[in-house]
Amino acid sequence: MNALYSFFSKYGTAFGFLLGVFVVIIFLVSIFLLGPQDSNAYSGGLEEFSYYDAIELEDRTDADKAALYSTPIFSPGIWTTRILLMVAFALAIILPLIYVIFNPKSIIKGAIWLVVIAVIFGLAWVLAPDNSGAVVKAVAENGVGDTANTFISAALSTAVWLVIGSFILAFAMEIWGLVKGS
Repeated sequence: MNALYSFFSKYGTAFGFLLGVFVVIIFLVSIFLLGPQDSNAYSGGLEEFSYYDAIELEDRTDADKAALYSTPIFSPGIWTTRILLMVAFALAIILPLIYVIFNPKSIIKGAIWLVVIAVIFGLAWVLAPDNSGAVVKAVAENGVGDTANTFISAALSTAVWLVIGSFILAFAMEIWGLVKGS
C-alpha cells in the first residue's frame, strides 16, 4: 500500500493528466476519424458535425434540431467518462477499505470525522427550509417529495458548511504556522 501511495504522490499529477489526454484523444478520434456508417445513422465524422454547427440557431428546422440532438458524436467521450467515473467510485470505496485492513488504528480518526460530518448533516437537516423560496417551482415540476427536498437542502448546506470550514481551518493553520514559527 505504501508503494502505491509513493507512486501516486510522485506521479499522480502526470497520471491524471495522461488519463485526461487519453479521454480527449478518444473523443477526437470519434469526431475526426469515424464517418457515417450508413445513410440513415450517424456515428461520427467532422463533416456532419460541422454541418449542424454551421446552421444558424434561428435557421435550424425541427429536423435539424432532432438530428443534432440525436447525434451520437459525443457518445465515446460520454461512455469513457462514465466508465472512468464508475472506476473512480469503485476505487474510492475499495482502496480505503484495503488501507483500513492494513492499518486498523486509522479507523478511529476516520470514524470520529464521519461522526462529525453526520452531526453537521443532522444539523443541516433540522435547519433545512420547508418548501419555500425560488426552489419551490423546480421541486413541483420535477415531482420531488418533501423528504427528498429536505435531504437535498441538507446535503447542499453540509457541503457549503464544509467548504467554509475548510477555508477557515486553512486560514487558521497558516496563522498558527506564522505564530509558531516566530
